[in-house]
Amino acid sequence: MGRTVGAEPFATLFNKLPLMDTVAAYRYANASWILAAVVLSALAIDGWRGSRRDKLTATLCAAFTLGALSLGSLWLALPTLKALFQNPMFAKKPAVGSVAIEWAAILVVLVALLIGRDAPERATDAQGGAHRLLRTARTRPHALLMGVVAMALTMGYFGYPTLANPRQAPVDTTAVHFLQAHSGFQRFVTLGPFAPNYGSYFDVASINVNDVPASQRWADYVQAHLDPYANPNLFLNLPSGPGIPSLADEVAARLPAYEAVGVKYVLTPPGAQPFTLVPASARPALVYQDATLWIYQTPTPAPLFSAVGDGCSIQTTSWTDASATCATPTTLVYRSLADAGWHASVNGHAASITQYDAVFQRIALPAGRSQVTFWYEPPHATLALLIASAALVALLGALLLALWLRRTQQPIAAARPAETPAPTSTQAPTQAQPPAR
Repeated sequence: MGRTVGAEPFATLFNKLPLMDTVAAYRYANASWILAAVVLSALAIDGWRGSRRDKLTATLCAAFTLGALSLGSLWLALPTLKALFQNPMFAKKPAVGSVAIEWAAILVVLVALLIGRDAPERATDAQGGAHRLLRTARTRPHALLMGVVAMALTMGYFGYPTLANPRQAPVDTTAVHFLQAHSGFQRFVTLGPFAPNYGSYFDVASINVNDVPASQRWADYVQAHLDPYANPNLFLNLPSGPGIPSLADEVAARLPAYEAVGVKYVLTPPGAQPFTLVPASARPALVYQDATLWIYQTPTPAPLFSAVGDGCSIQTTSWTDASATCATPTTLVYRSLADAGWHASVNGHAASITQYDAVFQRIALPAGRSQVTFWYEPPHATLALLIASAALVALLGALLLALWLRRTQQPIAAARPAETPAPTSTQAPTQAQPPAR
């Protein structure tokens, strides 16, 4: 929990664990510690036994601990809470209402635990779910009450804040439509607006990354050519420390390197002018502006498909296909991240792929007209499909065998002879067979 909220020294100690310094704990760790707390609470409630005095002692101890933790957390969170409540956009009523619902539910749970008393259970476990529910309501009413309270807690924690959200939120996609209409088969880099990974959502290509796992080849290339201060797992406009250039500074200083990876547009916050020191002949032009972002166009972005040398005419038809007409044999460069799963064909014949500029791909082209196609298939995909098919066949075979055994065992059980009846009172008992009771 300390790592989740960034409290020291817990955050530093947690980050000493391998790879934990790359985890967004504030986003992903909540489910882990919440699950641990829920299981612990469930075990405590399930084992609730003892006299009223024992229960009162345990309740007072729990209330003291909960109160101390709550007051301590409130004291640590006071600066954040003060800033939130001073923000006119912050929904104050849902926040206060959610906390009130949770504390009311906690008080009801305490009362239910104190007054609850387990009655003898006479029902068997063989009965259905409805019988078990009725048995719980009759023998452990406080447990049923706590189930209702749990739903109220869920409502207070999730439902009420969610219902307090605006019902409609207009999304300004004007800039997105501009990129979709003009990007073609080239890319953009963002210095703030249009956060990384949303390019995939809107079907426009971005070189920024905010996800794990990240390609080691791309991370090395970014640090070597685009931004030496970038995080190996992230490539976005993070705040830089004293004396460290920002991503905007790196884009302006390394503009040819960004053009070499196909960057056609640079997205900035409104009013930003990162290229004032770039010579006028090479300075990106401002081609779009609104209240959300500005878009600059670079002068000479590299195309997705290109030939090494002159004498070739190349037409890109999709992100993986191109047509080429070359006077002499040459090399075709495909500016897509190299990986072991890529394959290529030229006029229907397989082509050998090699790396270009440590991160892209290239193949040999013959003279004349060529139809080039690239496609990606994860390594060992065929083997994985065969193993999955074999597992499916095994599961179906096990199911059919279980059904067959069940049908064959039923007639055998029905054909068993009845047990020998005990002798009646008219039969004389023998030494080998005692008289029936």
